[in-house]
This record gives sequence, C-alpha cells and structure tokens, in this order.
Amino acid sequence: MNLGGAHGESFHRVQENAPFSMVMGIVLAVSMHGIIMSQILFALMLLEAFGNTYEIDKQALLKFKSQVSQEKKVLLSSWNNSSPLCKWTGVTCGRKHKRVTRLDVGGFKLGGVISPFIGNLSFLISLNFSDNSFGGTIPQELGNLFRLQYLDMNFNFLGVEIPDSLYNCSKLWYLIYIQIILDKVFLQN
Repeated sequence: MNLGGAHGESFHRVQENAPFSMVMGIVLAVSMHGIIMSQILFALMLLEAFGNTYEIDKQALLKFKSQVSQEKKVLLSSWNNSSPLCKWTGVTCGRKHKRVTRLDVGGFKLGGVISPFIGNLSFLISLNFSDNSFGGTIPQELGNLFRLQYLDMNFNFLGVEIPDSLYNCSKLWYLIYIQIILDKVFLQN
C-alpha cells in the first residue's frame, strides 16, 4: 500500500493537524468551562453580597434590640435568629432586595437608648420611634441613611440637639421631633 503521493501527503497533513485540532478542542472546552465557572463565581458573589447585606440589616436590628430596656424586649420577641427578618414586628422589607425599608416601633413604649447600628439600615426610607421612652442622644449614624424620607422621633427623652449628620439625608421631607425634657429645675418646683 503506497501512502505516498497525494494520498500520503493528505494523510500526513491530517496527522499534523490532528494534534492542533485536539488542542483547539481542549482550549475550547477549557474556555467554555472558564465561562461557566466565571458565571458560577459571579452568581456566588451575588448570593454572598445579598446574604451579607441581609445579615447587616439583621445584626443592626438585633443591636438595636439589645439596647432596649429589659422589661420591654418582649414586644420585640419576633426579633430573633429563628424568624425571618422581614416578618419581625414593626419591620417592612422591600420586594426586590428584601432589605429593611421601614421600621415602625411607634407607640411600643420602649425604653433604653437608640443604637448607632440603626445607621447600617442603608435601605431605610421610614423610621418611626415616636411615643417611646428612649433616652440619650439621637445617633450621628442616622446621617448614613441617605434614602430616609420620614423620621418621627416624637415624645421621647432624647437630648435636645438634632445631629448635623441628618443634613446628609437629602431625601428627608418629614421630620417630627417634639422633645420631652425632664429638667431638675422643673422637678424641684
């Protein structure tokens, strides 16, 4: 059998190109694998980012709860690690990102101080702390809530100063802050 001539050359060329074709097939398979792996990695990064932001909101509210006076914590009993964050009493989450958009504990008669971790609720648009017994000061960290539109701090025992950081809340259009001040002078008379 003579493999020389046209047939031999063609056979020889196929053999020479065979490793090239195999290499290109492997490169294509690795490239497809790389694309799939990068898509999986991107999806995992999104999942991790979503999970972390959800966790940030959850931890901010648990820190807030930890600063509430002991006898009133029962009102926030749904605020725990076994209940979904968006089902907690007074908490409303957005539909798209499942982030806390509203916090309404108005009228709960809660005492204690307002945790600065409230400033980590970066999707918050409405915050109602009215008709409670919070003391101390309004945390500067509220200025981090650049989406905040509604803030009601009525009838608490907070310091008289409104923090300058609230100027960062450029979307804030509703602010109620009527302060109850118990001063020694009034108590002595």
